[in-house]
Amino acid sequence: MTTPSADSELADLLLELRLEQSDRWDEGERISTEELLERLPQLKGDEEAVVELAYAEFYLRTARGETPAPAEYYARFPEQRARLERLFELHAVLESPAITSDDVLGTLYRLYRVPVLRAKIDDREFLRRDVAERPMTLGRDSECDFVLDAPAVSRRHARVWLEGHHVWLEDLRSTNGTFVNGKPVQRCRLDPGDRIRIGRVRLKLEYQKREDAVATSGS
Repeated sequence: MTTPSADSELADLLLELRLEQSDRWDEGERISTEELLERLPQLKGDEEAVVELAYAEFYLRTARGETPAPAEYYARFPEQRARLERLFELHAVLESPAITSDDVLGTLYRLYRVPVLRAKIDDREFLRRDVAERPMTLGRDSECDFVLDAPAVSRRHARVWLEGHHVWLEDLRSTNGTFVNGKPVQRCRLDPGDRIRIGRVRLKLEYQKREDAVATSGS
């Protein structure tokens, strides 16, 4: 584990490298991220440092009117592909002429966090699932994606899905209805922390860090 002073020293070093790279590009010398890493091999094993330097080069090129392809960076830095994909997607949103604050916040949530539904009966959690773009059905039927075997739950009670940056919930003409934060709903957008009631089942929408969601999905 790094200490605060070590983190500060690394941040200063990365800033110095980025400034040097920018200055040398201004002078016509296109020094690459790989050349910087060769000079400081201790950074090669630091994923955050590699990602930061690779993205800094990408941004340097776009600021000079180039249109570098993300695929080039995935090929050059295959071990950092997942993190670079998130940065490039966020970069595309930030560069959009029609950007809104909702776009930025939604993209940040989607890139770094996963929407997760947690189900409880009598304060006992019995199911947890990630929410994806494919609609997920909730109900008593064994063929539902999210089986809620409890009183007052219809066979196919409701469905939930991810659309863009938001999670949506729709009641499927259930007998006893679907409630969000105590109010009956037919179809609504869910926000983090919203509480859903389907019969005796209580569900809650949360956003977990991607690594945490992967570790707990399907539990």
